[in-house]
Amino acid sequence: MKQFIQVIALSIFLMASQAANAALNVFACEPEWGALAQELGGDKVSVFNATNALQDVHHIEAKPSLVAQLRKADLLLCTGSELEIGWLPVLLS
Repeated sequence: MKQFIQVIALSIFLMASQAANAALNVFACEPEWGALAQELGGDKVSVFNATNALQDVHHIEAKPSLVAQLRKADLLLCTGSELEIGWLPVLLS
């Protein structure tokens, strides 16, 4: 897990260094990932959380607003393990 977090941190900083003037747009599937990206990137990232802490991430509806936010994203942070299997593939297509 520690190595996974280091890889995410490295990718955020590499992408942020490429566009020094613009904030890195991060689409986080869960608020935990959004908080991590915000903490690591500081003012160099702009984070959008697809869900909030009160929602069940298994039952999210793939809305057009989420598609629009995902299009603007430079980085997608999700848990995996088929947690977002019901709605993330729809957004990606």
